[in-house]
Formats: sequence, C-alpha cells, structure tokens
Amino acid sequence: MSEYLESLRTWEREVANPFIYDHLDELLPAWQFRRMQEGTVRDRWVSHLKADLTAPKVPTREKTVVGFPDMKLREQGDWDNAVGVTDILVREGGFHDSYRFYLWLSDRYSLDMPLPDRDQAALAMRSRNRRRAILLALKDLFVHSLASSQSAKAAATRRYLLRDRGFSKESIENLGFGFVPEWSTVVRHIVSLGYTKQELDSACQVCGEGGRTAVGKTHVLAIPYICAGELKGFLFRRVDGSGAPKYIANTGLDRGSVFFNYPQSGSEVVAVVEGEMDALTATAAGIPGVVAMGGSEIAGRRIRQVEEAMAAGTREFILCPDLDTVTLEDGTVVPNHGKRYRSVLRTIHSIKSIDIDFDGIRVLEFPGPSDPDEYIRRHGAGAFLDLMRQARPWWEFLAEARQGGGENK
Repeated sequence: MSEYLESLRTWEREVANPFIYDHLDELLPAWQFRRMQEGTVRDRWVSHLKADLTAPKVPTREKTVVGFPDMKLREQGDWDNAVGVTDILVREGGFHDSYRFYLWLSDRYSLDMPLPDRDQAALAMRSRNRRRAILLALKDLFVHSLASSQSAKAAATRRYLLRDRGFSKESIENLGFGFVPEWSTVVRHIVSLGYTKQELDSACQVCGEGGRTAVGKTHVLAIPYICAGELKGFLFRRVDGSGAPKYIANTGLDRGSVFFNYPQSGSEVVAVVEGEMDALTATAAGIPGVVAMGGSEIAGRRIRQVEEAMAAGTREFILCPDLDTVTLEDGTVVPNHGKRYRSVLRTIHSIKSIDIDFDGIRVLEFPGPSDPDEYIRRHGAGAFLDLMRQARPWWEFLAEARQGGGENK
C-alpha cells in the first residue's frame, strides 16, 4: 500500500501539478492569468484581479500571483492568506475531494493517473492519516508531561527552558516544547489510543535494533519539527549539558527539504540561521520569518530548502551565520572569520546555482563572536532586528572580506 501511495505522490508531483501549472489560464479562466518569466526561478502566473475576482482599487497587473512548485494563489496585500490551486479547482469544479478531481483531470487530459482498487486507496489514506494522528498524539503527550510530570528529569527540562534558555512559560507552550518520559511509557500510551507498536515505529522510530534508545533517558526535551505548518517529527535534546550528541532526530525525519520553522503561509523575507533553537529563540522573542537550515551552510540536498522557499514567495534571504572562535597556537582565542566566510560563500553559490541572476541575498554580521540565540538572549530582539536591517548585500560582504583577508583568517 505504501508503494501505491508513493506512486500517487510521484504522479501528483511530476505529472499533475506541472500540467495544472502549465494550463492554469485554461483551468481557471475567470482570473485571466498571464504567465511571466517562463522557465526561470521567477516563473509565475499573474492576474490583475483580486483573489475573489473583484478589481482592486489601485490597478496592478500582479494583484494575484501563482508560482511553481508552491501552487498557491496569493493576493498582494494579503500575502499570508494563500489558497492552494488544487483546492480552488476542487471547489470550482464541485468535486468531493482532490482525489476525485485528479480522476477527472486524468480522464479529461489522458494523464494516466495510477489507479489502485478502492480497498487499496482507502487503506493508503487511512495509513497516512493515522501517521499524522500518532505524531500529534506524541506532541500532546510530551507537552502534557512537561507541564505535569513531577520527575527530576521533567523538572530539569523545565529549568533548562526557563532559566538556561530564557523562554517564558507562554513561549514554551506556544512553541510546543515537551518532556519525554521513558520510551516504554510512550509506547504504552500510543497503544492505549488504539495504534500499534509498528505504526508508532513507522511514524517516529527512535529505538535501535536491540530496542534501546537514549530518548526518554538522556535526551528528554522534545522539539516538534514543524516546517510550513506540518509536523514532520521530533528532535530530542539533552538538557544536562554533557555528552554527545546534543540532539537525536527520529529515524527518517526529513531535515533537508523545507526550512525548519518556515511560516505556513510563506514569507517574502526570511532570516536563515544555523540551528533550530536559534530559530525558536527568535520566534519566542517576536521576530518573524526566522528559519533554520539545520547546519552551517546550504549545500547538497539542502538546496531544496531554498527552492521551496522561493516557490512559496520568498524573495530575500538574510544569512545569519554564527561567528565562532578559534584558538591559535599561542593560546589566543580569536573570531573565526575564515570559517564564517567559507560557509557564507558556499551558501551563496548554492542559491545562485538555482538562479544566477538572483540577488536577494544579504549577510548579517555580529559585532563579536556570537550566534542568534545567544545574541537575542543577551541583547534583546530589538538589537537583533537592527542587525537584520544593517545586513549587507552579498557582494559587499564578499568584497570586504576578501579585501581584509577575512577569507583566510
């Protein structure tokens, strides 16, 4: 059944969505769409009408915009309220759901949609829904355990978040932090809800072949891994300040396709930090649009993070690299400008590989060794926002670094 579901997703991604996008003017004629910059990363359909098909008070030829592969209709001035193109087609066509719309689309345009028997389709949908339900049940359990558990580990987790990381009780609740009890307790809870151990393992596997795990023992802080509004899994962190690794991700967690903490409705400007906790500290401080790449640079499969953000409407990336320190041979500790320069350079090359003409890249620089989490906690959100406003265009950053020999320091 999982094989059919995967084939259906592949068909949707590789056949249906590109066809819908290429024929948007035909499928949604009322919007009077026109295509702009076809074949580039800025490829988009634009309409002079508002999303509700009325004319704006101030005429503009790009009042409503649809991009690919985002496939969402956005109205300028109301950018956050995006609507999926498929949802509109389902509604406009009077279809009961997207599956029935795809059946019609396949038949009408000979797109050869994979067709299992009804039992298989129902089973695939049930499996997908149960996986989502299990992840949400885990999140509820972890959140409840953090608030109510009287164990020493739970108390240490609360102290870590409140005292060591500076989160307020309100932000802890809003961000969905949780405490993980012994994993055997987690298993019993999920089974008591009517799911199986196998379903739990499929949704959030943390145990090795021997059935052992550090999750719920040393790694007791649960961080929900949410990208564009979707709960994909969890990161589990130590709070005792010792031992490695700091984090454990559940098996199969996709950390390379979409920026962590990317807004569900998209964002025209995002500040890209390295670590997930950096992004959450910024969000708790009220700084919007801060996302994490989950590493020190964008390269390899992480390029998809940029592609997805561009498709969702992002037009500017503010790179916020950590400024670490390095110890010289004589014992002197100095800022590691060279490491930061090389990371930024590789990230810029990755973004430019998508669109060589894209110049919406700026670089934030800390006045001394720091990272976003530390800087915000020490100086406040206003000071970090000032650094964001002062971030320089990528070419200025590279030119000055080369002139000052910063790439070799």
